[in-house]
Amino acid sequence: MKTTVLSFSVILIISQTIALAQFRFDPRIRWQTVQMPHCVVIYPVGADSLAQTVAVKSERIYLRLAKIFREEPSEKIRVVLDTSFDVLLDASTPFPNPAVYLNTTTLSLGLGHYDEWLSLVIAHELTHTVDMEKRGGLAEALHKILGRLYFPNALGPQWLTEGIAVYFETALTGGGRVVDPYYDMMLRMAFLEERVTTPDQNCYFLARWPGGNSAYLFGQSYYHYIAEKYGQSSLIKMRERYAGNLIPFRISEAVRAATGMGLKELYRNWKTDLTGHYRSQADSVKKIGLTPFRQLTHTGYENRSPVWSTDGERIYYVSRDPDRHQQIRAVEVKDGKQRKIKSVNIFETRISYSQQLQQERLFFSRLEWKRSYSLVNDIEMVEIGSGKSVRLTEGRRARDPAVSPDGKRLVYVTQRGGESDLWLLDLVSKKTRRLAAGGVNRRFYQPAWSSDAKRIALSVWEKGGYQNIWILEVAGGGMVPLLQDRAWDVSPCWSHDDRYIVFSSDRTGVFNLFAYDLETHHLLQITNLLGGAFDPAVSPDDGKIAFAGYSSRGFDICVMNWRKDRPVSVHKVLLGVNIPHLPNFVYGYREEDAGTDRSLPARSFSPEEKTKAAARSYSPLPTLLPRFYLPFMSADERGMAVGAFTYGQDVLNKHVYLLLLQYGIESQRFGYSFNYMNNMFYPLVGINSS
Repeated sequence: MKTTVLSFSVILIISQTIALAQFRFDPRIRWQTVQMPHCVVIYPVGADSLAQTVAVKSERIYLRLAKIFREEPSEKIRVVLDTSFDVLLDASTPFPNPAVYLNTTTLSLGLGHYDEWLSLVIAHELTHTVDMEKRGGLAEALHKILGRLYFPNALGPQWLTEGIAVYFETALTGGGRVVDPYYDMMLRMAFLEERVTTPDQNCYFLARWPGGNSAYLFGQSYYHYIAEKYGQSSLIKMRERYAGNLIPFRISEAVRAATGMGLKELYRNWKTDLTGHYRSQADSVKKIGLTPFRQLTHTGYENRSPVWSTDGERIYYVSRDPDRHQQIRAVEVKDGKQRKIKSVNIFETRISYSQQLQQERLFFSRLEWKRSYSLVNDIEMVEIGSGKSVRLTEGRRARDPAVSPDGKRLVYVTQRGGESDLWLLDLVSKKTRRLAAGGVNRRFYQPAWSSDAKRIALSVWEKGGYQNIWILEVAGGGMVPLLQDRAWDVSPCWSHDDRYIVFSSDRTGVFNLFAYDLETHHLLQITNLLGGAFDPAVSPDDGKIAFAGYSSRGFDICVMNWRKDRPVSVHKVLLGVNIPHLPNFVYGYREEDAGTDRSLPARSFSPEEKTKAAARSYSPLPTLLPRFYLPFMSADERGMAVGAFTYGQDVLNKHVYLLLLQYGIESQRFGYSFNYMNNMFYPLVGINSS
């Protein structure tokens, strides 16, 4: 039985590593390293400042995790900075070397409030690394005999591995998904509408909403519940027991060691407690009175980014579900009839609409592979009548397009290397100019034009955890914030009289729609919902608002009447700061748990340590040598044979090999097989000899 379990575990680990082989990098990139006592950051030439920042943060976070997990470092962790993706694709692996792959793309809604996004993703991935390095019992014995081969904490159901990483991203940074109103919304609606998944369903491949996010959503909730009831140390005890089980994958036994009850009983208690918690939340919201709306789509999953046609009869939106390719679709406001406009690859970006001379056009940002190494965004335009598409940018890494009311100019956001800029494209002359530079401490999202085309509203993130609505003067380039507080304000749009800016905000604990009155400087809450309201779009007559409404099935396009004289609440804004009365229930901004250790290590890092070997070129050799061997029994042409195989790859996947040696007991002959792949050229080069 142990041999079968070990073989299965090896297959899983190798499968995971092969999956990580997709982090192949463009052969034209030259790499350097930054050395720290416990971490080595590997980065493309030119990203020196970012690499040193990551090196210091990684070292500090690692020391904190090592203290919490009681884990002595056995070897350095390789942290690879990847600048080739415009979507968040981070990963960790213990096999064959402990490594973290960090994507420098900035975070978006759905990954929690954060003061500084690098700390958040580093905390998440290094938690994986430290957690997966834990071994005991059978795993430790095999490690001493066979090498880096078997890591129990890297295996098992995905909620078990992802949940602890999400928990500690919050415990270490104070931000993240454990304390985020967006995640709280998903849990709340799952409980209120009785669509709570069971632990065995919480994996990357769940077909129903929330899909692969269920491993993170419910996993962190289990861990947070255990930590609140039994203390943070119980989580470490649980992972230590899981890593040291003589018979692997005994989850319930590990839970019992930490809490005194098995997994089934813990799940029942968790479900009972959270059901009461979210019913109490719902009662608080219902006392105010729920906002009526009409639902136009009913598929759930993700129907986002609604925009109105000029005549107000149709709404265009982006739709994605597990059963069909992502699409731009149209829905008739009157009767809900729908049709497909175009299949697209859109990821976390808005669409924009214009109509000139009876020609309707939609602008969107499409993801596309470049040379099989990079996945980047560029802006396209499609004519709705003819279906003809025109690419407007090439290699700009552009997203969130917004076309001006006259259809002649396009504003969009670029993100590259962790920095964000705002650009203006003249659709007639094709000339571009930068409207605003964000740098590393300010990032731009979701610009929207005023009707007079003189101003642009946009959501701006600033270091310290501020995500607020700002207004930019197009002619002069000056920017001013409407609000500056800790609420998460996103997706602005203008009323057509340019008096109001409507946006989505979590300032009540639930994502609702708000309108800022530019004349009176009043902030009007215009929805009060149990789920949430996102991506608002004001109708041409200013009488309706379309939005993406949330339920336990996901997002659907909804429409509500907008009575400006009947807001849910009104708040006077003074000096850009607004702190409305909040419902009396726990949501995002929780006080720090008493058992949470966020103390920084006493040791400080000197300037020499921060820059040590910063200019050293990358060498594959330290991570290329074999790290394990696995005996096996097979056969040759004469009969039984015994042998062993090993596998290796450097952390950048420049070199990958598998070596197998065997000896025939009856034939008394040696045999071998050697497979080698070189990823340093384009196309790839492979060698096989046996």
